[in-house]
Amino acid sequence: MQARGALYKPKVHVRGWWCPCEVDGRSVTCSERFNFVDPILKRWFRWLGSQIGKRPGYFLIFPVFFSLLALTGFQRLHTESRPEKLFALKSGRAQQALNLVGELFPLNDTAFDHTRRHDLNNLVRIQISAPDGGTLLTTDALAEVVQLDQLVRNTVIHTDVGGDWRYEDVCASWDGHCEKNEALRLANMAADLESGAVKLSYPIHLVDIWSDEPAIILPQALGSPVLDNSSTVIRAPAISLSYYTARGHVYYGVDV
Repeated sequence: MQARGALYKPKVHVRGWWCPCEVDGRSVTCSERFNFVDPILKRWFRWLGSQIGKRPGYFLIFPVFFSLLALTGFQRLHTESRPEKLFALKSGRAQQALNLVGELFPLNDTAFDHTRRHDLNNLVRIQISAPDGGTLLTTDALAEVVQLDQLVRNTVIHTDVGGDWRYEDVCASWDGHCEKNEALRLANMAADLESGAVKLSYPIHLVDIWSDEPAIILPQALGSPVLDNSSTVIRAPAISLSYYTARGHVYYGVDV
């Protein structure tokens, strides 16, 4: 028994160094030991609520004003999608190697060859897919691809600073002609492809070994092609069209 008037000392059983877990046989959580945080937060939020009640205008007008001010930054928003910029350091070896390739194999926009490209700048790509998941190597489908290409090339951009321009005015060219898409060459043999008279050999298809016509690089034109055991294209559910523009040119105030 404990003598009357003596100082009572609770029995504390410590299970860990961070806080006691039992006091006089009663379980105590760590939050009960650090219960000084709750009163501090209560006093702070009580003071904040009283200030909002006394001066509601400041808490309604200023947040809206600063939010609108911050939204003006979207006018200078630049979206970066190049992997070499997103996942490689500017001083890293990958970026250094890319810069070295650009120095050794420079591009000429008036004698343009897309096989010499080492980046995806000044490139617009249109991807076309079959709505039913079938093939686009048919006469009707390839005819629509040609119509889409003509729509892109014949579209006129109207500007308020003195002129209109088309794709042919800004394209990267070879001998004065814009770079052509490999997929459009397939349209010339659409009937033979549909009937099976012509078989496309993947990845490079030789149109005629006795002619000077260059081979068709199918990976640049076809998306997810289905091949047989002899690497012959059975069907192609997607086709890609690429459009290249000359670098560093400004046309009527528009930087392309």
